[in-house]
Amino acid sequence: MGHLNDGIYQHEVIVHQQQFVDSVHADIHTETIEGLRMLVKRKLRYQAGTSRGLFASYLAEFQWRHEHKEHVFGKYMELLCNNYNT
Repeated sequence: MGHLNDGIYQHEVIVHQQQFVDSVHADIHTETIEGLRMLVKRKLRYQAGTSRGLFASYLAEFQWRHEHKEHVFGKYMELLCNNYNT
């Protein structure tokens, strides 16, 4: 197991020749990341005007929207209110 960013992120390795899901930690598997990668690729493919220089911001937007997918508009309005409170 590897740790990134002072232990905030953990990197686990699954060797597909041995198993697809970690036998000790069932939440460690590749389907989640592969599924998210597919969603990002699909979104960026159909988005008009993507730029390599803005890729990090596209990815950050996707991550935020995915995290708040149940109530994107409400969370966006909350951010606006918190940052532009008048």
